[in-house]
Amino acid sequence: MHATLRAEVRDALIDAMLDHGRGLDVAPAEWLQVAARRDDARPRLGPVDADVETSESIRVRGADLTDFLGGKITREEAIKRIDVKMF
Repeated sequence: MHATLRAEVRDALIDAMLDHGRGLDVAPAEWLQVAARRDDARPRLGPVDADVETSESIRVRGADLTDFLGGKITREEAIKRIDVKMF
């Protein structure tokens, strides 16, 4: 996946987590986590490219989500606290 497209997907997932996390009632010690996996149109029997990052895990702590939704921290601060891992 092209790097800019990957960043756009990651940003859209983060926005969705922050914008729609209110009804999920994530406890302060819990995490809201989403994952995205790359799905290229490569032949199924083709070699695996081990150098390509294929998945992302994005998570926000319930306490940080509650603080954002309650207006205690800004959107920018909430985004800084989100944990993004690529593997």
